[in-house]
Amino acid sequence: MAMFPRRDADKVQLATDLVAGMRANPELFRGCPVTADQLEESAARLSAAATRKTEAKASAVGATAEKRKEQKQRDIRMKQVIRHVENVVQGDAGKLQTVGWGARRPRGRRVGSVPPGQVTVLEVAGEGRDWVALRWKAPANGGLVAAYRVERKQGDGDWTYLAASTQCEVTLLNQPLGIAFLYQIVAINDAGEGTPSNVVRVVL
Repeated sequence: MAMFPRRDADKVQLATDLVAGMRANPELFRGCPVTADQLEESAARLSAAATRKTEAKASAVGATAEKRKEQKQRDIRMKQVIRHVENVVQGDAGKLQTVGWGARRPRGRRVGSVPPGQVTVLEVAGEGRDWVALRWKAPANGGLVAAYRVERKQGDGDWTYLAASTQCEVTLLNQPLGIAFLYQIVAINDAGEGTPSNVVRVVL
């Protein structure tokens, strides 16, 4: 499963990949709250701040604070882009890779070698007037997870796609009120999908 990087060098590379992906696949980013220019501008400002920090050791404290500020802004924008494209492509791992998200994977088993196992311990983490937050645990076996598909149904109806996430949590907004819905999570990768998780029932 692709994880948001911790090392700054990896974040710089991810920002570059995301900008390239956004420009090469504009149809996936219509309505995205962050443009490729804005993300590139954040990355450029961060680079400039880092350079000023190196060149001006006498004012290292101020430069470090500026760098951290720009790092935070860049990270926020990258996460907004990632959330947007995850919803647009509905968990399609191949399309996620084309925009620079999920292309770099941990060493070992390939994400697409075998389908993931079963998601476990799905639970309601919080809820409000028209929203519900869900969280779960990653499969303990099977192939590496590329994304999680969130599904919902009413009564004996069919399961329908609702959202996608690369993390073990999701917050669903604008949920209908006064209706009992069932929710489940399915782990997916290039090789297929795992067994659906346990089901939780929610009435907002």
